[in-house]
Amino acid sequence: AAAAAVGASASASAGSAALSTTVQVSEREREAAEQEAAAPVAVPNKLAQLAAQNCRGGTDLLPLLQRRARSVAHETGDTNGDGLFDVADAGFVLTYITQFNEGFATSLGQDIQARLVSRPYMLVELDGDSNGAINNKDAIFLNRVNVGLLNSVRNVTATAADNGGQCALTLSVTLVARRDQPVDAAATTVLFDLASSDPSFQAVFDASVVSGSALTLGQLALGSKGSPQLYGGLVQAVLVQANPSVFAVRLDPSLAVPTLGVSVVQLTTGFRNFSRFFGGLEVPPFAYAAQLDVSVHGIAFSTSGSQGYNPLVEIAPQASCPSSTAGATTVSTTVTTTATTATTTT
Repeated sequence: AAAAAVGASASASAGSAALSTTVQVSEREREAAEQEAAAPVAVPNKLAQLAAQNCRGGTDLLPLLQRRARSVAHETGDTNGDGLFDVADAGFVLTYITQFNEGFATSLGQDIQARLVSRPYMLVELDGDSNGAINNKDAIFLNRVNVGLLNSVRNVTATAADNGGQCALTLSVTLVARRDQPVDAAATTVLFDLASSDPSFQAVFDASVVSGSALTLGQLALGSKGSPQLYGGLVQAVLVQANPSVFAVRLDPSLAVPTLGVSVVQLTTGFRNFSRFFGGLEVPPFAYAAQLDVSVHGIAFSTSGSQGYNPLVEIAPQASCPSSTAGATTVSTTVTTTATTATTTT
């Protein structure tokens, strides 16, 4: 109840300055912290060390740091650590930003730090849209998930496999509805944005996907992104698992490029149509030099800002593929699009 009260009072405690504050997080550090959280530790774990570095109030966190950082069962979207996902969690994002900006110096800030040590997953959930930054957009997104307008996005996975001497690539993503329920598949469309900063990629995409037959699972959504500065296209995924809801596409053979940028677009229909582009950090430098602003199935969506955008993840399709054709070797890379460290950017 106390945690819910904290979240409910967030809008009152977060001033206009907090709304413009972005807490930038590191994917690599969070993955390390989550791994450490699964086992007892005799010394401060990575998450706790980072929390101490960010605390400008000089609070002695040693008793907390020496405690085991344990995994706690929770619903997706539970930002305040009470185990449940509800409207209080959207408000808690703003509370966290305010306390972070103040160095966690208040009693509330120290309470939040203690929760982060015992519940490392909270930093994963605070970055609701999984773009590597915690800001007011996460609060807005979580509000929409809470009322059933959108779904949380988790586990973007790239799986490369040798198929008769050629490399096949499967991209998948898990969508989670409120209270960890399966999504309404009839009202949900998932797209993968496939991108590169190399102009020659457009010819590769056209030959393989637009006019070719490489897309063996899924279908072409857009063969052009509407800007001469953007290369690649969008493909629509197929629901391959109902609960949890997993959507996937398969390219066989894979796209012959050294690096492929992958982002996710979610479209939902109902009383109102909603869309959400899930990309990387929304600050320069940008991997791609223009805004993506298009429509699919009559629903418009765009990336944030007009200068460009970053992909949610980058993969190396050819490098990931087994070189031997013997057996059914498969190489999988699961990309966790969330993190542990936090620094304030201006």
